[in-house]
Amino acid sequence: MEKKRKEWYQKLSAGMRQKVYLALPFILQPQVLILDEPTVYVDVFTGREMWRTILELSRDSRITVLLTTHNLSEAEVLCDRVFLFNKKKIVEGKPKEIIEKTEVLKAEGKILAKIRGKVSVDDFNGIVQKIDVQYDDEFTYLQLYFKNENLKEVLALLSGYNVVDVQTSRVTLEDAFMHLFKSN
Repeated sequence: MEKKRKEWYQKLSAGMRQKVYLALPFILQPQVLILDEPTVYVDVFTGREMWRTILELSRDSRITVLLTTHNLSEAEVLCDRVFLFNKKKIVEGKPKEIIEKTEVLKAEGKILAKIRGKVSVDDFNGIVQKIDVQYDDEFTYLQLYFKNENLKEVLALLSGYNVVDVQTSRVTLEDAFMHLFKSN
């Protein structure tokens, strides 16, 4: 930001304006800071730096931060409490609690698998908590939600297929959102 300190705000890029926007609380030191999509126009590296800054503001400067975002991973990292809403349905609570109490997602992890050919999803019944499947002409795309104790069994079943790509991750706030609001 030092290089841009003599430029007019209106001439700055959208990402640089977001940085200025986030720098103001350090000067003004408000009790409550409202941030509307703070990382929307910035690259990934700048976005992560802004996350650290927001966490520092709320923790070290004791500033209450109200944040609006469409990025649920951002909300999961930055927020002690969240309000999720879609149309007329509202869910509120701590991100971890919302993830844990989402009924179908009583799972600890998920596998995203791209498999050449068709897959018999019945093979996974009783082993996974939830299965989402999509097909196209050549591939089957699976999202398998599982308990950690069943991971070896799930991987053994997958090894019987022509797996092109596989990723594992934990269940996220975005997964919970998709489940909670899927019919809206």
